[in-house]
Amino acid sequence: MTKERNFSPGVKRRPTQMKLRNRAKQESDPWVEGTIKGLRQGNGFLVVVNNPSSSDNDRMWLDDQLAEIAFIQSRINTEMSSGKEISALKDLVGYPPYTFSQVGSFYRGAVVSLAQSWEEDGMQTLINLPVLPPESDDERRQAVLYGVGTSDDLGALEHAFLRYYRPSNYAKCFSESVSDKGNFTHAAKFFVQWELFQDEAADGLGISEDSPQFGLIMDQLEIQSNILREGSGKNPDNNRYGDLTPSRHTR
Repeated sequence: MTKERNFSPGVKRRPTQMKLRNRAKQESDPWVEGTIKGLRQGNGFLVVVNNPSSSDNDRMWLDDQLAEIAFIQSRINTEMSSGKEISALKDLVGYPPYTFSQVGSFYRGAVVSLAQSWEEDGMQTLINLPVLPPESDDERRQAVLYGVGTSDDLGALEHAFLRYYRPSNYAKCFSESVSDKGNFTHAAKFFVQWELFQDEAADGLGISEDSPQFGLIMDQLEIQSNILREGSGKNPDNNRYGDLTPSRHTR
């Protein structure tokens, strides 16, 4: 039976350092050791992406998506206008495994069409997994919304996103764009950092959910979450958009 974990910030829980040391005695692949060492350096996020196939076109598409994501994050880091700084997100969303959505465009007048596409097809991600609006609290996910655009467009985007997806924990990182000559402004560009449930994360990594390799990685994320809880104070109500109960995939 797969262990249930809680990666949300703000709730104290018994430490798991000893368990990780015991598991570390088992043989692990070099990529697992590299992943864990990377997470330990600065308590980083685990963001899973992969190619739909091994074709050159798919590799180029994924590279283009990651390049757009890096550009948006760089713009936000340079000219942040609202939300939480990228380096300080952890106190709102914690350390579950994540993936990125595909980069999208948004106009204020496109709320209806965007919501309709979410309802019918979900929000496409970089592990070929569509994230649909939740039908119950068990399907709610932690999320970070990144965007570059006008304040009006970003406000309308955020309102629609929160209304349809109701993330269990939520943070945003926005940067207002500057109008081009003639007062013309391009559409807002955005993407979402989505929480992955454990079965989805294991599938994205290409390993079994009950494998020792996956357990080692999840243990490290859980340790980081526990350290975060210990330093977050006694007030767990740090997010007005949802509670801190770990969501669970049921769909």
